[in-house]
Amino acid sequence: MSQIVWSRKEIKQEARNAIGRAYGKAVLVSLILGICTGCVSTSFAKTARDRVSEYSATFVGTSGTWWTPGLVGLIFGAAFAAAVLPLLLQIFVGNPLEVGCETYLLQAARGGDVPGLGALKRGFETDYLGVVKTMFLKNLFVGLWSLLFVVPGVVKSYEYMMVPLLLSENPSMPADEALARSRDMMEGQKWNTFVLDLSFLGWVLLGMATFGIVTVLYTNPYVFLSRAALYNTLRDGQTVIDITPGQDRANS
Repeated sequence: MSQIVWSRKEIKQEARNAIGRAYGKAVLVSLILGICTGCVSTSFAKTARDRVSEYSATFVGTSGTWWTPGLVGLIFGAAFAAAVLPLLLQIFVGNPLEVGCETYLLQAARGGDVPGLGALKRGFETDYLGVVKTMFLKNLFVGLWSLLFVVPGVVKSYEYMMVPLLLSENPSMPADEALARSRDMMEGQKWNTFVLDLSFLGWVLLGMATFGIVTVLYTNPYVFLSRAALYNTLRDGQTVIDITPGQDRANS
């Protein structure tokens, strides 16, 4: 596929236009998407590890006064559940919901009528297990690359950035095809996309300065809709796919 030329100014203008058309819903969907992609499970796991350390220090201590095998087993069992359950929730609920959010954002970025929130069900309606599998593999690959060094992980995150958007158009797309198409779409585009993300730095800092208020009310919708607009642009060289919720594409 020939490389598509685009400008940050045009992409961000499309995002601002979409915000103007569907501000309230865009804020809500972006908030949900931010939660889905915000490593919620990681924070739960960290909390669980902290609690293990606290309880171990309290009950075991240096003298072992309060120590019993059953109590320690109960503590570690609870900590394990606190770490694993949020991860399962992310895999089986958060990831399909992310696909649904991207469905809404893609429709909003393409103009026309403001899409309904029914688009959020997209990842659960068609080939649910396929969506779960593909998103799991995408996150797994990015995570494994991140274990090597930071830079390879960042590169892979951009390489597979388009996977949830591709699934929003066709939830039945096989995992290997979704990953391959995302790689193809981002070939020669990763650096430009990284610079696009950097251009939101001012808004990110403003969000931090306002304790997340600006982040929720403007920055996240602006960033997510810009990525949707970028996907729409990069997709121009590929087969047109219908993304009306409840329908699947006819041909690849």
